This record gives sequence, structure tokens and C-alpha cells, in this order.
Amino acid sequence: MTKKPLLDMFGTDLLTSVSKTESTASVLKDKDLVLLYFSASWCPPCKQFTPMLISFYESVCKESNTEIILVSSDSTVEDFNGYFGIMPWKSLPATNSAAIKQKIADSLKIAGIPTLIVLDSNGDFISDTARNDVAAAGDDEEKQKALIQKWKETKAVPISEAELSSTGPQNIVIRGLLMLMKNPTYIIGLLYMFNKLMEKIKEMRADTGVENGGEL
Repeated sequence: MTKKPLLDMFGTDLLTSVSKTESTASVLKDKDLVLLYFSASWCPPCKQFTPMLISFYESVCKESNTEIILVSSDSTVEDFNGYFGIMPWKSLPATNSAAIKQKIADSLKIAGIPTLIVLDSNGDFISDTARNDVAAAGDDEEKQKALIQKWKETKAVPISEAELSSTGPQNIVIRGLLMLMKNPTYIIGLLYMFNKLMEKIKEMRADTGVENGGEL
């Protein structure tokens, strides 16, 4: 039986393919682990990691009552469909899910993508380093199985009490850069301000005679 916290977190329905939905309760019924995959088609590291995760999913997730749910950062349905179409797991809906995605990302303090979060069947937090763990396991099935077992044996805590590795200053900078990448108008604004600043500096230098060989 799917626990209510997961239903509250993901909403009533999940995508099982680009054109088919299924109730969240049905998708997550009897699942021991739920992995949240924050990713996007425009992200080069995501494109590199996704094939590894597909191999991991097909090798050990199905038999271990583990499900993966995509939390996409794609801005168009077309981009989402093309990317999710190659994935064997489930996803939050491509439309009308922005508020749900934002709430999940904020609660987990997602600093960049790709990120893979591990939750238990209650929606409690287990790990936010799963991307590195899956990559380290590679195609070694024994290591993959050991990783699943490690997650199952880890004591889960409420997300609000979790020690998230994404809260350090370096990752805060990454979050800012990610926001700029997703909002090009910010970059245009920054470039405009930079150009204005450089013009002002040139005017000040000209006024003091520096550009004419004078001294300050």
C-alpha cells in the first residue's frame, strides 16, 4: 500500500510513458525505495548519466521493489517527451506539475542536475549521493545489488531533518548558475550592466587624463 506522504508529494497521477498515466498509488504500491531523478534533456552531464541509470534500473531496480521517478527541468513538452521517451521508469507529468516539482526541489535543496535522491516507502530521506553511488557501481551487478541493500538498511529520516549535501556554499553557487542557464534573460541583463559599468570606468579614466597619458 502506498503511504500518504508519497501521494501528497507526487500528486494523484504519474506518467508511465509519454502518453499514458497511472495512479501514483498503483505505481508505488509495495515499493521499498523511490528514487527521484532530477534531470533535463539540455544538460550534458544528464545525458552522460542517464544510460548508466537505465542499466542500473533494468539490472536491479525492478526485482528489488525500487522505482525511479523523473523530475524534469525541460521547458517544453516536446523536449520532455523526447527525453523521457528513452527512459524505462516513471515521471511526474510534463504539464501542470511545476508547483509540485518546485516544492520537491526546494524541500531537498536541489543544487544542480543530474541529482538522484533516495527515499523510503514513507517518503523519508535516505541519500542524496545516489548519482555518484550508481556511477561507482558501474555495470557490476553485485555492486548494484549491494547498493540497493545499503539504501534499504540505512535509517531514513524526515526530509526536514536530513543533512543534505547540497547546502554547502559551492553548491549554492551551482544553484545560481543553473538558474541563470534556465533563464537567459538574466544573463542578458548582467551583460548589459557589465557593459554600462565598463563605459563608466572608461569615462572616469578619460576625465582623469589616464587615457591621454596623464597621471592620477
